[in-house]
Amino acid sequence: MSTEGEGLIGLIVLADEVDMSIEGKLNETLRTFGDIGTWKMNLTTGELDWSRETYLIHGIDPDNHRRQLDEGVNFYHPDDQAMVRTAIDKTVETGEPFHFFARLNRADGRTIVVEAAGSSVRNEAGEAVALVGVFRDFSRQRNEDLLVQHYNEVAADQGIGFYSYDIEHDLPYWSPQLYDILGLDPSEPPVVDTALRLFVGDARDRVADYMQSAIEKNEPYDYVEEIERPDGSRAKCRGTGRAEVDENGKATHLYGSFQIVT
Repeated sequence: MSTEGEGLIGLIVLADEVDMSIEGKLNETLRTFGDIGTWKMNLTTGELDWSRETYLIHGIDPDNHRRQLDEGVNFYHPDDQAMVRTAIDKTVETGEPFHFFARLNRADGRTIVVEAAGSSVRNEAGEAVALVGVFRDFSRQRNEDLLVQHYNEVAADQGIGFYSYDIEHDLPYWSPQLYDILGLDPSEPPVVDTALRLFVGDARDRVADYMQSAIEKNEPYDYVEEIERPDGSRAKCRGTGRAEVDENGKATHLYGSFQIVT
């Protein structure tokens, strides 16, 4: 988040260095990015304010109690506290934003890696009067990324490709193994119609109907059909799929698997 950190910090707009009344709007805006917490610190009083998400990342029930800087730093792993203090002190002294990864000891005893970025707010004399920042559980993001990576690897070992399709935004995703099965160039963006054109004869329309029924009627599908790759080779493949629906029963995503059968 080297550039991301700066970008998110850019979302933090203060009316002035004393009036921080826009916190609610700020947090509401950042929630659209996911589980990102915000914090602000008054350098005159030492008071540290956390958003609801920041409390939750620390493993603490959100409350209205104000905290002090030392209390916030003390949540970090002892071996990382000096680095955290140095980063904060440098921002106060120079005005340069900070961005770091550090271990955090949550209130429930778990240790996670967090990503933090912050910037100083300075008065007309150029003196730092406040710090503002963003904060997120990097361990969670990293673990999710690794799960997807390992799932891709395991699926590839089994000769299984998988796909998902964001219906509202018309954004398909194909795993590397699916590209391989279809005989398509993985550098090319996934296109549903491109995949459908690979099916032989009437199979093309049948598969399109399966997908449409899943979207409109929430009916899962499981079929075996033949495809012809761009190089002319043919393969009999099994495809499965189902729709993900929202609270109103409207399909939001289509996802499934694809593999060669003998």
